[in-house]
Amino acid sequence: MKNALSWAVRGTFVAALAISVDAGRAWGSSPPPASTSSAVASGAAAPVKGSDIPATASPVPADAEWAGGRAIAVSHGSLPKNCTLELLREWARMTCTGAPGVGLVAGDPKSAHVSSAVSGDGDKLTASIVLPIRRSEASIAAFLGTDQGYNAASTSEGAVLQIGWRDGTDDPLVIVH
Repeated sequence: MKNALSWAVRGTFVAALAISVDAGRAWGSSPPPASTSSAVASGAAAPVKGSDIPATASPVPADAEWAGGRAIAVSHGSLPKNCTLELLREWARMTCTGAPGVGLVAGDPKSAHVSSAVSGDGDKLTASIVLPIRRSEASIAAFLGTDQGYNAASTSEGAVLQIGWRDGTDDPLVIVH
């Protein structure tokens, strides 16, 4: 069964947003099993499974520890080409080059770890956020983007990362839009 939502503004502009939701699924339920495509078999990034997450909390990984992390795929949405998404223990790190900053929009600020940097030549901005993936917790982080105009540059809306793992579901959701 599918639901559709339509929105009209004063009859002059009509925008339609179709939201597909399977009858038995809602946000936070486990996504359908991933297919065993050759991309997954060849070591490409796969979505996070509940079995990937340790039962006990661990400290935030140090920068050097991320060398042991693995790339993960998003459950929904798509990862921008200028961003990477990694998992180490129960910690997810998203890093975007060309992003002047990132901030926590929702979630526990004590568990969010944000960093921004400028490359040695000063022309590449990089923003990164590290968030835990834990049952019964959710976080939303928003990255800033940049727009280049004729004679000026400005900040704009960038990628948004959502992480959530509801009680009663097998796997967490990692959504990027």
